[in-house]
Amino acid sequence: MENQRKVIRFDDIGDDARRQYIDAKSSFEALESALVEAAAVRGGMYWKTVGGVDYLIRTSPLQCPEKLGAPYIGGRTHL
Repeated sequence: MENQRKVIRFDDIGDDARRQYIDAKSSFEALESALVEAAAVRGGMYWKTVGGVDYLIRTSPLQCPEKLGAPYIGGRTHL
């Protein structure tokens, strides 16, 4: 058998389709970036009073509470 070259024909998708592809790709990359950034700040915060002193507590998705900073007493943070 003789080796035959297969001819591949490419059709231009046009300017509108090209712009739509670029927009979709940019949107997907922005979504991926936002998901990575959002994962870094998952969890919540709440105030907890211990012995008459308010502490700001941060919770993680693993439910590990962590005390943040100095106690908050009467509208002021005490170091």
